[in-house]
Amino acid sequence: SLAGIAIENARLFRQSDFVAEMVHELRTPLLSLKTSTTLLLRPDLPEEKRTDMVVMMQNETNRLMSLTTEFLDLAQMESGRAKIEIAPFDLHKLLEESIHVVTPQASDKEINVINNNESMLKVNGDRGKIKQVLLNLLTNAIKYNRKEGSVYVNTQVVERDDVPMMRIAVQDTGYGIPKEDQKNMFQKFFRVQSTA
Repeated sequence: SLAGIAIENARLFRQSDFVAEMVHELRTPLLSLKTSTTLLLRPDLPEEKRTDMVVMMQNETNRLMSLTTEFLDLAQMESGRAKIEIAPFDLHKLLEESIHVVTPQASDKEINVINNNESMLKVNGDRGKIKQVLLNLLTNAIKYNRKEGSVYVNTQVVERDDVPMMRIAVQDTGYGIPKEDQKNMFQKFFRVQSTA
């Protein structure tokens, strides 16, 4: 049917758009690695520069690994194949664990990460996926913050249809997202051009 063909074409268009975005995101670290390997082959490269380049290559490789994981997760979600595993877990422990992961990154920028959650409540949810979202929020809050800034992690119990739920908020003292860019916040791979 024509409707079936239209739906399939729309799906393929979204897929090709997704692949184009993915390739665009992967090109920068790949080009950086390619340039670095060429420079490392130069016999006149000072040892100090060589060490700096190896560290940079490690960072870019880690970034590539992180990007490919994000793309796989996104592809699974968009195809409806992502599995949500609901189980009870200690929210306070998860928050402390996530903050511990980003502490070295925060220390480098002299940023203080403050966990305002005192509750030892057990909550139901997919611990792994919630941790992934938290780490993304915390990493961005540190990356786009001011030097010697702060990041606050707040929790609040809210009611939805008479069911108690936990709201987690990550707030930072960075420059924020300009008003004209806020409409694009939930577009895949959108990034603000500058934060000054």
